[in-house]
Amino acid sequence: MFPQLYQKVFETHLNPRQYLTLQLLVLMLQSYRDVSLSTLANKFPQPIKYESRVRNLQRFLDLPQLTAKLLWFPLIKQLLKQEFRRQPSNR
Repeated sequence: MFPQLYQKVFETHLNPRQYLTLQLLVLMLQSYRDVSLSTLANKFPQPIKYESRVRNLQRFLDLPQLTAKLLWFPLIKQLLKQEFRRQPSNR
């Protein structure tokens, strides 16, 4: 689902369960285009009570691994490295 580079960075910083939750959230956001926690929890494919899904999603979104410094900066760094490797130098 994610591009290979994203997968590598996400799998490095997230455990398999967190990575799966991230994939499900992205799929749901693409499908429903609604960022309301209550709507996402209502449609989240987990066989548990609604209130438990809300708490589960809240805990997931509060993970320290989802901060820009720990997850998104390494991803941006890798994207920039790829981009500058492709471009020939002007020397």
